[in-house]
Amino acid sequence: MKVRNLLSVNLLLSCKAVKGGFSIHWCWIVLAAGFYTVFMAYGIRFSYGILLPAMIRELGITTTEAGLIYSGYFLAYAFFAPIVGTLTDRVGGRRVVALFCVVLGVGALMMGLINRWQTGFTSALIMGVGASATWTPIVALVSKWFGVKRRGRALGILTSGYGWGFGVMGILIPLIVASYGWRYCWYSLALMALSAALINALLLRSKPEELGLKPYGWTSEDVGGMVSPGRINYRSIVREAGFWLIGASYFAISFATYIAMLYTVSYVNLELDVEYVVAAVLMSVVAFSGIPGGLIIPTLSDYLGRRGTMAVCNAVVAFTLISFVSVGSNLHVLIGIAALYGAFYSAIWPIYAAYAADYFSREAAGTVVGLWTVNYGIGAMTGSAVAGYVRDVTRTFFWSFTLASLMAGLSVALILVSKLKKRVKDSH
Repeated sequence: MKVRNLLSVNLLLSCKAVKGGFSIHWCWIVLAAGFYTVFMAYGIRFSYGILLPAMIRELGITTTEAGLIYSGYFLAYAFFAPIVGTLTDRVGGRRVVALFCVVLGVGALMMGLINRWQTGFTSALIMGVGASATWTPIVALVSKWFGVKRRGRALGILTSGYGWGFGVMGILIPLIVASYGWRYCWYSLALMALSAALINALLLRSKPEELGLKPYGWTSEDVGGMVSPGRINYRSIVREAGFWLIGASYFAISFATYIAMLYTVSYVNLELDVEYVVAAVLMSVVAFSGIPGGLIIPTLSDYLGRRGTMAVCNAVVAFTLISFVSVGSNLHVLIGIAALYGAFYSAIWPIYAAYAADYFSREAAGTVVGLWTVNYGIGAMTGSAVAGYVRDVTRTFFWSFTLASLMAGLSVALILVSKLKKRVKDSH
């Protein structure tokens, strides 16, 4: 404990020391730690879909069973998300994030040891428990370190971490599979999770007030979104009709997008008969196109409005999902669709998170996003399983992706009919 605190203090002093007028606000240290955590967590999450063709071949599982394994991840994720969100609001993010990263590492290690889908399901459950603290607490924590006018950009930077995470995995994993097999991929991912636990334990700070600071970019406009810790009005949150409508849209877009994220490589490799390495690179296209999308679009939402920007993003996702299974095996067209999908998909989640922080106060952001994330987990869980079953019954991924497109369209409708009362002045 003393060593950790001493290292953190030394880092703080070095960042605040002035040399030629140079100083660094601790928000950037927090953002960097959060970035690596998201990089790691989403690298692990989306690696399953990239590894799926190799796992299906070796384990001899059906698409339905493969979907059920992934559903285990989101079953645990959905159950623990509101718990870790509330824990973050009440006791701070550092301990929560560090502990759950260890759990995620254990689950990834176990996934590399499985021999049938049932043990894969158990491993995915453990991974889901750990992963539940790698988005909601991080988003809430970063939101607390930035003022309203800086928040969308900060969350966009944070979100680019998962673009880099699974983008890099889309390139590296096929190479590791070719040389060592898919199991060693899981062992490597487990080590990443454990390193993230150490980084977060040393560097995270739950809020700027702990260091005598104000949020970066703080102005008087932020006062309306700040409440004292421990005074979150849960009753007023759940009485908002918009809270439930946005939560339902969160479910629908999660259902849709995780069908694509899980089955794209399998569709292109197993159904279109495109080489595995090339199919996996499509996920890197999605990921890397999402980096500028995740930076630019959430920043634009600071000025154009959260609700309208969310609706546009989800509508583009609906269009690309149906297009992807309608153009055949033309690789150039598939790459273009993947790039468009990635740019708008990556912007969805930080805008939802910024929406929560704008309308429900900084201190309640973790709880709100945590409650919405229950719907997110249920959507991903049911989408993965249902799409796998549909594919086994119809012997094609076409209808699975069509279902995904329809659910994304539903999310747009739910956003458009929702309306939350603003809690922060000029939050856009």
